Amino acid sequence: MPGFFQKKRRLRSAKDKVKSSLVSLIIFTLLVGLFDGTFVRELVRQWLSTDYPDVTGKIVDTSIGSRISSSRHGRILYFPVIYYRYQVSGQKYTGSRYRYVVTSAKNRNDAALMQIMADHLVGAEKLVFYNPVNPQDSLLVTGVNGSDEFRMLFYGLLNVGVLAWWSHTIRNWKKKHPAKSPS
Repeated sequence: MPGFFQKKRRLRSAKDKVKSSLVSLIIFTLLVGLFDGTFVRELVRQWLSTDYPDVTGKIVDTSIGSRISSSRHGRILYFPVIYYRYQVSGQKYTGSRYRYVVTSAKNRNDAALMQIMADHLVGAEKLVFYNPVNPQDSLLVTGVNGSDEFRMLFYGLLNVGVLAWWSHTIRNWKKKHPAKSPS
């Protein structure tokens, strides 16, 4: 009887591997979908901002913010924190958004980050772009740039990888579970 139990254990082990693989695939697909949704939402807003009207605003405070990245390495990311005041139709507003798509650097002394800070000194007058439907929704830089395009390429390739994984999983399942022909 030892052969019977070993065969049953191998069968259960194969089923566990399939379940584990499928659960991993579903979780990974959901995570990629979450990142896709967030990025696409930010990117569309950034792209639509190119049509926003602008007013002259004044920079009232700047600093470099930091946060721990959500990656498993827990790196510290640095980003510009720029507060500005502006006025639309007699109503005063304070904004703090540089771009809809987050701009960050891995190094506090990153050249691009330093340039952003140098271009937005306290007291400087800058164009502020605002959403005509909700003037409180504002930003300092409109449009899509090269880093946004790079992220689109990265997420596109990631999605191709997820689709390939699903295709592989479905193809293997069909091989192991052929369709029954009508009798």
